[in-house]
Amino acid sequence: MGVRSPVRLNFNESYPSSPDESLEIIGHGSTLGGLENSGGSTPNIKQTQILHTAETLYVPFETCAVANDPETGNKYGNSPTNTLVKDHWFCTTGPPTDSELTTSTCYGDSGGPVFKENFFEGEISEDGNNDLLLAVISGTSGYCGNKNLPLWNQRVSYHKQWIIENGCALSQAPPAEWNCDQLDEVTGLAT
Repeated sequence: MGVRSPVRLNFNESYPSSPDESLEIIGHGSTLGGLENSGGSTPNIKQTQILHTAETLYVPFETCAVANDPETGNKYGNSPTNTLVKDHWFCTTGPPTDSELTTSTCYGDSGGPVFKENFFEGEISEDGNNDLLLAVISGTSGYCGNKNLPLWNQRVSYHKQWIIENGCALSQAPPAEWNCDQLDEVTGLAT
């Protein structure tokens, strides 16, 4: 297998916009979920040696902002203006299931990707990399597999300026669409 190019980053703050859009998560995190495995400061963790991938669903800000867990009494907020949910959050949850738990990231998955597989399906990439990175896994909501409180991740588009400034400064071959040659050295902004 040849060298793959880096995954492309989503700098479009309007995407995704459809509730429950199917996305993918990847990680080596714990495979134990549920409130009984949250363990307070020392959770019961079963780290996996196998890289797992799973479907996750996009949760819009307005829904995530008012999410609550009737089992624990935990909630994110009362309204989109009175919430713990931040602008940089990218909320996701597992697909519907009859189980008391849902597909979730867990301890050890932080830093992994939330991406749209084959986003650039119409474009033929020489290396087959047609995925779009939307977020970086950051945390669980109370416990792994919680169906009521969405997962929170770092939204790539929110950090666009920081990514481009640092990427242009540190990369020997930054993507052309970053226009690194047009960045002002003092401000990091395009000239």
